[in-house]
Amino acid sequence: IEQAWSAMYFMEHTRDEALKQKFVRYLQNGQLEITALFGNQNTDLSGHEELNRLLYPSFRLKNRYNIPLKTAETNDMPGINWGLVPVLHGAGIRYLYAGVQDYFSWGTTVPAPWDERKVMRRDIAGAFYWMGPDSTKVLFWYGGGSLDNLWLWTPPQAEAELGQFLTRHQSNGYPYDMLLARVMGGYRDNSLPDLRHSQLIRTWNDTWAYPKIRFTTNQAFFADFEARHGSSLRTVRGDFNQTDYNIGAISTPRETGYHRANQRQVTSAETFATLAAGLTPWPYPRDQLNESYERILLYNEHCWGMQYPSGPAHLAAISQKTNHAYQAAALIEDVQVKALNKLADQISLPDEGHYLVVFNPLSHTRTDVVSLPLYASIPVGKPFFQEARPFGKQ
Repeated sequence: IEQAWSAMYFMEHTRDEALKQKFVRYLQNGQLEITALFGNQNTDLSGHEELNRLLYPSFRLKNRYNIPLKTAETNDMPGINWGLVPVLHGAGIRYLYAGVQDYFSWGTTVPAPWDERKVMRRDIAGAFYWMGPDSTKVLFWYGGGSLDNLWLWTPPQAEAELGQFLTRHQSNGYPYDMLLARVMGGYRDNSLPDLRHSQLIRTWNDTWAYPKIRFTTNQAFFADFEARHGSSLRTVRGDFNQTDYNIGAISTPRETGYHRANQRQVTSAETFATLAAGLTPWPYPRDQLNESYERILLYNEHCWGMQYPSGPAHLAAISQKTNHAYQAAALIEDVQVKALNKLADQISLPDEGHYLVVFNPLSHTRTDVVSLPLYASIPVGKPFFQEARPFGKQ
């Protein structure tokens, strides 16, 4: 399962309990696998806490259902911020499958995402240990392209395409005796599973003595691959910048500005909410903060509208995308205002008058200018709380 969000939403919204139990059973016994990241994130725009929060939904599923969680995956992303490496390593995720699309070679002059002389060729699969800025490492796998649309062909055509894929790797000096290849379908990124994949593999294995092909999960492949070839892998250090999805964020500049502000404000709101819940009877707004983070992650998920930006469907996609930034901002402000009001209520002042209480969410002293509106916005500026009082009492 490429990203955790689809599994999370399935478990939250599917009413068929037997189907959910079947799904969990397949995850527990290794027939299916959830990968660690929430979505295919534009990590170049991710803040520090956002990188950490990318793992929270998958770990909630892991802890709730006792599901193995050992690998991370990105797809359709031509770059990954290397700050993700210590996040994965610190969470016990040792393997990263990087689905880097190779449109760099589609007759254009766009350079490869790395120096092919120093890292690896871009037209065949390969692996290395990727070292982060704190010297932690993950095993990085690059697929070298994908197998496209196999089930749209007749069995001989699919077998021929698969043979060409393997022959190309052998001719270009692929150094290992095992290879992990992504299979796509339907001439598009997203398609349904199809049993014809299994039928093709059965036919291949019945026909050829070598190589053998099997459906597998990332974690099964990586465990075998590292045991056999890990000692021969190089270690590569440095950032892995991307080329294009930042342009998507620039196409909605106002909302991207809100998004960057949200990344800062949500940690402050969480800090004040924790203090208010600890010092007063106010209940900690866990669900509201979780939704705030989820909205931040969804805004930063890599797709910005349709592939070809035109028509009502594209406008609807952009509307949905930008709404995540505004909804996150509203949720964060609501939490922060209510928490700060509760904290301010605990301050006892000796004299009558109007006071301005300033809370600093950071760990160091600040001397910058504080500005605020004369009237706070409604309704967050006028929060009210239910209190248990006898009927008729003022």
